[in-house]
This record gives sequence, structure tokens and C-alpha cells, in this order.
Amino acid sequence: MKKIIIILSILFYIDVNASTSSMTKYYKTTMNNDKYLTQEISAYDYVNVPKFELMNNEVNTEYKKMTLIRSGSYVRLEVSWKKTPNYLSYDVIAIMSDNISFNNNTVFGSQKNNINTINYSTDLQNTKIFANGFGISMNLVDNANEHTLILQANISSNSRTGRIYGNYRHARNNISLTNSLNYYLSNGNINFYNSTIDSYYDKINPVWIDI
Repeated sequence: MKKIIIILSILFYIDVNASTSSMTKYYKTTMNNDKYLTQEISAYDYVNVPKFELMNNEVNTEYKKMTLIRSGSYVRLEVSWKKTPNYLSYDVIAIMSDNISFNNNTVFGSQKNNINTINYSTDLQNTKIFANGFGISMNLVDNANEHTLILQANISSNSRTGRIYGNYRHARNNISLTNSLNYYLSNGNINFYNSTIDSYYDKINPVWIDI
């Protein structure tokens, strides 16, 4: 079983007058002695990754960033991989809140890469709607790179103030769609009911915004 260690920090921006806020985290994942180590890096380090690390498949280093944006009644979570991850299976991306409700009819997701774009709507099996949020299981496309996962929806007009969370779990094993859907949302986290399945995924702290 591969061991994953997570170290996080936060880049936070808020513009009250424009009713716009966002939070971004940057990550670097390396493999050492058959163990994955994921740590937060600065925006500068993320932008200035040496090209040889991105081009050389023998370098077991992965980079991604996660951003949650709220603009007016619109909320969007975006995960971008700077270097293609070693495992391409069913990842889970989700937005949730204990105090704020969402318009489920506006839930939409997409996966973009250098080959194609895959859209996800609420009528697909990949999408799960909860009382406290929503999530989509997305199978990262094989033989592609520049993967970007997007999840978005509108905030309900009758919602109260509160905190919105965004989170992402990346599979470190080959996971079926059925197993990837066996999760629930709680306190900003994506949790799998089956502990073995849960152990096959990276686990990171959520990004969040307050409204």
C-alpha cells in the first residue's frame, strides 16, 4: 500500500465590492521508495517548474493546482494538472456546504485535455447530488495530457451566508466507476464508505470561500 503524506497551505483572495472571492492551492507530488509525498508549493514554484521535469517520463513528479471561485451567484471548482499523473482512473471532484444550498439544475462538469473535452450533466451516472452538495466521478483520459477538471453550479437565491468547500480525490489505483461513486460529503471532505477504496485515493484538505 502506498503511503501518502499531505502538507498544505493557502493562497486566499477576496474582493467584497465585486462579490468575488477565490482560494487556490498548489501541489507537488513525488515518489520516493515506492511512497507518494504530496506537498504544497508556492505559485512561483508552480509556474517555474523545470521543463525537464515536465517532459521526462522517468521523473516521478506530478504538479496540480486547485481553485475555488465564487462570483455573484456562481461557484466553480477547477483542478488543473501541470504534469500528467501516473495513474489515470476515476477521480472525484466535489463542491459542498452545510449552510448554503445550490440549484441542482445548474450543476455541470467537464474534463478538458489536449485530445478532447468531456461534459458531465446531472442525468449521468457519474454525477451525485446530495443535500449538502454535489460531486462528479471523472475518468482521466488515457494517452492525454493537460488534464483540467471543472465543476460548477449556481447558488440558490434563498441561500443563507456560510462557507462553500471544494475538494478533489485523485485515484492512486485502478478504480471502477461504481466504487468511485461510493462516497459522501462531510465537513469539506470527500469520504468513501469502504476504507480500502478510501486508501486508494489521495486525501487533501479542502479549499473554501465564505459568503
